[in-house]
Parts: sequence; C-alpha cells; structure tokens
Amino acid sequence: MELKAKQNGGAKFGAMILAYNQADYIEACIRAIYPYFYRIVIMYSRAPYSKYNTHAREEFTELDNTLEILEGISDKAEKMIITDGSWTCQEDIRNDALDIMRTEGCDFCFVIDADEFYPDGMLPGLFAYLEENLPEGQVGWVKTRTLFKQMNYLIDTKRARLAVATRIHPETRFTPDGGRGPTGEQFKVDDRFFYWHLGYVLPNKRMWEKVRTYGHARELPPNWYEEKWVNWTPETTDMCRRDPSRWPKTIRIEPQELPGILHNHPYFPYGPEGPGESPQYY
Repeated sequence: MELKAKQNGGAKFGAMILAYNQADYIEACIRAIYPYFYRIVIMYSRAPYSKYNTHAREEFTELDNTLEILEGISDKAEKMIITDGSWTCQEDIRNDALDIMRTEGCDFCFVIDADEFYPDGMLPGLFAYLEENLPEGQVGWVKTRTLFKQMNYLIDTKRARLAVATRIHPETRFTPDGGRGPTGEQFKVDDRFFYWHLGYVLPNKRMWEKVRTYGHARELPPNWYEEKWVNWTPETTDMCRRDPSRWPKTIRIEPQELPGILHNHPYFPYGPEGPGESPQYY
C-alpha cells in the first residue's frame, strides 16, 4: 500500500498508535492520518498487558496479523516508526512512544487508537487550532462519537470527551491514574472538532479480549459482556462500563456520515457479524 505525504506548516505533530491485535482497523487508521503527521509512532506488542488482569497472558496467547499489515505498508515519506516489544501496562508503552517523539523532535503528541478516525479533512484545522490555543504542557480533550456494535448505531450521550493531544513539555508523562491522557491541565477543545470511535464495533472474540486485557479489565462490571454486548439490541440501555448512565442508549445514524476510508471496510455498514444476532466466543 503506497501512501502520499502532505507538508504541514509550523509545528511538528506526532501520533502514537498502540498495536496489540489491532488488525480490524489499523491499516485504515494509518492510511487516514498518514498525510498529515510528521511522525507516526507505532508500538507493536507481542503480548497483552498483564497489569489489569494478571491472567491475561494465559487467557490470550494468539496474535492476529497486525504485524504483517504494518510490514506491508509502503512508508515512502519515512514517517512511521515501529517498535516491537511487550509491555505490562498502558502508561509504560505510551511513555516509550512519547520518548521516541521527543527524540524525533515532535512538538505535539497525539494519542490515536487504531480504531479512531477523524472526519475527512478535519485534521489540518485541528492542528492550526491547537497551535494557536493549546499551551505547552496542557492536554486537549476532544469530543468523541462512539459507535456501538454496528457502524450505524451511535451512543447517544453528551458527556463524551477524551484526551487527544498535548503540546509536549519536558515534564509531560503518562501516569497510572491518567488513562490515555498525559500529565497536564485539561483543555477543552472547541466542539466543532471531534472523532469517530469504533472500538465497540468488533467481533465478539475481539471484544472479549479487549475488555479482559486493556485498562477495561479493571472497569468491567459483572455480566456486562453478556448483557450489554452479546445480547445488545437497539433498545438496550445503560451500556457504559464505569457509569452505566453515561451511555443511556444508542441511536441510529446514516453510516455515510463516517469518514470515506471506512466506506469500503468489511464491517461497513454493519458490525462484523452483520445486522443479525452475534455468536458467543468465550
């Protein structure tokens, strides 16, 4: 796959992507952001995190073809830096990625999960906005639109905002309590900027692994997987793991609203099992 580069102005923007078993979306994610970033730091892990579920590496031993996908991407502009390793927790892997960004001279660090997509053409405007408004050391929090189970169902919530970018400060670090956000005062990014989150449009087997290995493992309430995931219908309510009422319901959307790169994705417009019932995998 050949990717073309575009020239950014002023500041150098780097993106970090964590790549343990991310075959579902990682190629589309990289293709979508490649033209805009100065560096894309990809942290490929050969094992799940063990901090959040001490049995994770016993429960999940099968690697997908993420590495094969990464090795098949033509990086003519030499933007991609792939680090191969194994980490016990998210803060360690993110701090290693941040150190690489510093070495590469990045001014901004973007946290982009492999299942996150900005609307077509939005990143240049977001870059310009952050250059003008985000002070060094502060963390930009951006609105997120989370799809659930299928690409045409959206979580109907007004309280969805996640840490996305920081202007790198010498003391910027990721901490155990910070989640995906590094240290620094929160900065609310203008609401015209947002991204689509497809981390809940996955096959059942992948979702079970996700909620048992990432930081989600310490947030998973009893029976969430069975009741809210496997048995989900458009009428299901209170779906958020940490605070059920934060995700009160889903609403149907027109999937053509999604970034163009997703329109040819195998899961478009439904989820990986289609619009019908999903089989159990665990």
